[in-house]
Amino acid sequence: MLILMCWLMAAGLFGGFLQPVRVLIFLLTPFFVNDAIRSELHIVPPLREVPSYRYEQICFVLWGCYAAISLYWAIDMLESTKAFLHLIINFIGFGEFLWLASKAQKPQQSVIIGWALMFLTTVPIALHELITDEHLPMSLQESDYSIKFGGSIAEVRRFASVTFGNLNTYNVVLCMTFCTMMVCTLRDTFKERFFGYLMMISIAVLIVVNSSRAAFICLAFGILIYILVLMRKRHHVILLLGGIVTAAGILIYRYADLFSFVIMRFQTQGLEDVGRLGVLTHGIEELIRTYGLGIGIGNFIPTMLNEYHLDIAAPHNLLLEVGVQFGVIILLLFIGMFVRVYKRSKKGTIFNRSSAILTILPFIPISIIDSGYILKVPTWIFFATIYVLAYSNYNDNKIND
Repeated sequence: MLILMCWLMAAGLFGGFLQPVRVLIFLLTPFFVNDAIRSELHIVPPLREVPSYRYEQICFVLWGCYAAISLYWAIDMLESTKAFLHLIINFIGFGEFLWLASKAQKPQQSVIIGWALMFLTTVPIALHELITDEHLPMSLQESDYSIKFGGSIAEVRRFASVTFGNLNTYNVVLCMTFCTMMVCTLRDTFKERFFGYLMMISIAVLIVVNSSRAAFICLAFGILIYILVLMRKRHHVILLLGGIVTAAGILIYRYADLFSFVIMRFQTQGLEDVGRLGVLTHGIEELIRTYGLGIGIGNFIPTMLNEYHLDIAAPHNLLLEVGVQFGVIILLLFIGMFVRVYKRSKKGTIFNRSSAILTILPFIPISIIDSGYILKVPTWIFFATIYVLAYSNYNDNKIND
């Protein structure tokens, strides 16, 4: 089931509200709730000893209650209600993922396989998009998509958004998968490590070809963290860097035009992004205006459009998205989740500590790639993945007798 939940993310926006991964969450909910109640009453002991997650439960309850209360001052009641439902479903999906992991024989292996299958399922579509510039109907960007550089029009941008409707969302999923595959290279067997390296090289090339500066920075940052973590295993680092350089060299030699766009963006714009800076500035202004209480669920984009008339109204920043809408208290509780994960990983094995570092730290740049995060299922599945990889309770074969 863990593998299935990860793999179903490949369906992206197919089904609209009833995306396949959400349907699976709906189907599992009665069993999840029943099992949770019986476990609380100590009727059925868990398959493996796992944390109670009281902190996460309190965080989600407070978060959900504030989101529900904020509907009273919603700017667009329909959109805010939809956002509330998405958020609650994601909370449930997060819990179900950890519940499934507690029942799995090899949860960490299952999680890695699931993310790998999801990525491999999207590759044929991505290659077709990059080669033909033809995209699925749900894609926000259309064929012959171009972007301005200093007032001039650049060459047509080739990109892949696959089933996710937005090239930035696909880039986020690629970066999340890259983090998971970095952890795969820490596994015990040569077969698993080799597979991890192969996947990392493939994902790295696709990220570069998809021409996102933020995703490229995330990739570079992730590789740097990986090198620092595995400094003692130099042959691993040499193998990875050699593979990436070789693959990139071959592609640049044979298909140089695929890389020209991201190079042009760095040359002409560097790291500058005036639109996103405006959103960040005005978002902080709104947080101060509300005395740190937040403007309410679903109100971010309407506020940026109505009050500040911005061209780019989406937050494009996970912490900004959480803080401005739900306030400082919820933001601190949210950050606290990852602090707790890292602290707990230090009580586990080297694998757990390294996994926490390789998934949490690279998520810092990942969190500024896409327009939004908290309403999307892959975000919360990745959060749950961090828990499974970082907690020693989920180490493969660690099951109660």
